[in-house]
Amino acid sequence: MSAMPIHAPEILIIETEEKLRHTLAALIGSLGYRTFAAASAAQAVRRAETEPDLIILDLAAPDIDGSQTIPELRKIFAAAPILVISHRGDTGVKVAALDAGADDFLTKPINLEELGARVRAMLRRCMIRPETRLPVRIGEFELDAEKRSVTLRERSISFSRKEFDLLQIFARHAGKVLTHRFLVSQMWNEQVDSQYVRVYVSQIRSKIEANPAKPRYLVTEPGTGYVFHSTQQDRIAGRI
Repeated sequence: MSAMPIHAPEILIIETEEKLRHTLAALIGSLGYRTFAAASAAQAVRRAETEPDLIILDLAAPDIDGSQTIPELRKIFAAAPILVISHRGDTGVKVAALDAGADDFLTKPINLEELGARVRAMLRRCMIRPETRLPVRIGEFELDAEKRSVTLRERSISFSRKEFDLLQIFARHAGKVLTHRFLVSQMWNEQVDSQYVRVYVSQIRSKIEANPAKPRYLVTEPGTGYVFHSTQQDRIAGRI
């Protein structure tokens, strides 16, 4: 563990390559964060004394199947955002990792300056004031950030971390057209493909829409992005 102030955020690094593990730990430490590095997810779970503020996970680690390990890490470290790194950068792998519960994705070889920027951005996003975790009613929707659940017309709906974060953004801007670029910048960063937004919009629609093929709450604005309608009165015929 790095010799840092006790209040400094702690970053858990799970990286199979020893040289890169030490490099990552040194970089994160130089930014003022405490670090704990492990060669595998199992080792990290065994040795972790407290919940980290952020997890950097290498999908090439020997015991890691992203579709299983990410949800397991989420169960143990419920609040910590997860940044996945991998030598595989195709869209399918990225979407699978994000869908499993990761919050961001970086492809090797890693640009260390970009890594530092991603870490800072993720920590900023997870530093939510206590009052913002109280249930908030927006139109027909009641959003509970603590439980990551939504009540819609007396029906309780559970969401993954990323789905809920995206729905919160739509709810805060209800009635306004949000572009793909804006949503990507709020959820990830400018280098992430907008296909990620489409994947999560589809998943949200499957949970809140009576007919996801003809959405009335989360509506596509062709060539631009999406607009969220939070009330019965605001509904319009959806377009895909």
